[in-house]
Amino acid sequence: MSAVSWLMGGKVGSSRASAIGAAGTAETSLTSTQMVEKRARLLESKSPIDVRTLIELYSVEELCETAEDYYRNVEDTSGLLAKPFVCLSETPELLGVFSQMLLGIKPVGGMDILDFGAGPGWASHALTSLGAKMIVSDVSLSGLKIAADRFKRSPVPGPHVPPKFLHFNGRVFDLPNDSVDRIICIDAFHHIPNPAEVLGEMARILRQGGVAAFAEPGPKHSWSPGAQYEMRHHQVVENDVVIENIWDMASHAGFSDIQLAVFCTSPFHLSLKEFNEFLAGGKCCSQYLQTSQHYMQNSRRLFFLSKGAVGIADSRSTEGLNASIKIKKVGEKPARPGNSISVAAIVTNTGKVRWLPPSQGLGSVWLGAHLHEKGSSVTKSGFFTIPLPTDETNGLMPGKSVEFSFELEGPDLAGDFVYEIDLVSQQVAWFHSVGSPTTSLNAKFSS
Repeated sequence: MSAVSWLMGGKVGSSRASAIGAAGTAETSLTSTQMVEKRARLLESKSPIDVRTLIELYSVEELCETAEDYYRNVEDTSGLLAKPFVCLSETPELLGVFSQMLLGIKPVGGMDILDFGAGPGWASHALTSLGAKMIVSDVSLSGLKIAADRFKRSPVPGPHVPPKFLHFNGRVFDLPNDSVDRIICIDAFHHIPNPAEVLGEMARILRQGGVAAFAEPGPKHSWSPGAQYEMRHHQVVENDVVIENIWDMASHAGFSDIQLAVFCTSPFHLSLKEFNEFLAGGKCCSQYLQTSQHYMQNSRRLFFLSKGAVGIADSRSTEGLNASIKIKKVGEKPARPGNSISVAAIVTNTGKVRWLPPSQGLGSVWLGAHLHEKGSSVTKSGFFTIPLPTDETNGLMPGKSVEFSFELEGPDLAGDFVYEIDLVSQQVAWFHSVGSPTTSLNAKFSS
């Protein structure tokens, strides 16, 4: 299978864009000469650029082209491909923000996730490694080619679904309604000249219970030296991120809730004495709070937009896995090496998540056993597994049980053995590793 696949904005995107209207944000009452003169005056002025004026003078399509120009003119892509490990001044912030984003979206294997404004694709590469089915999206085709090159140069290890690459036309995603579980956007949304329109598209493609996560700069970003430079020299939109305005647009677009992360990537180091005082609620607590407030006020907004109620979670995550395993009956025939033992059992889902059926692959719940010979320090982990006979549509819901009989594989050698009967969520975790109780079964195998 090809390492990557491409979804080049086709008829769906084109038709929807025309329905919205071809006009961008640029003033339409000016002649082309007047527009050129007004743009030149803005860029040559010694006064700070107001981002709203920049947006008024350029169409969405023209601003998309500035992003393409940026990536197309990069001769040495090594710095982009090294991201997030580019420089010490940037890496801790990116990794800190990304960790908070992961905790917020709670990705599980098999989720469809859109990486909006993906650029060189480092976040998509990481999430692909975690089992997500990624759609890598950007307005720049050259940027997407760099992202694709990342996957070729650094193949994702182990089983995974190759990412898809989607060119975004600045207005419409060439994706069906209700087609993705999550959207992530890292330092890209503040470059959008038409945020209300894009939020509407995000709400359209998100499934019920879906979440869109954004990591963006703060409410005074456009006036920073870096933002002023980008607007003046590259005509890149550098919007201020005012959460109240974002939520007003998002709620009208169809999102039902907004949550903001409170965190801090700024270092806060203490002596051993101060650390113990901090744990005891001493004055260092207020100092840490002040450090965090300063960071949040000046540097970062990390927020999550939800669409509808989140449905019951499933066994693709370790969170909420728990079970009761009861052995009802063991076969009476003599156990001999290489032969199996007839066992009847009742397994109950005592956790908080739905167990996926065996046909689902990743995250499906199976019965298993670890084998330990008495007097030996060696345990054969995962010695035996068998699919649970659960409903193929619903799996096994919390509080429900399944009773069944199965043949438990025996060891090749004679001896006294202990089976530790367990459950496993495939490619996720054995239940015992997250605190779920196991059941022991003693068996003696005689020659």
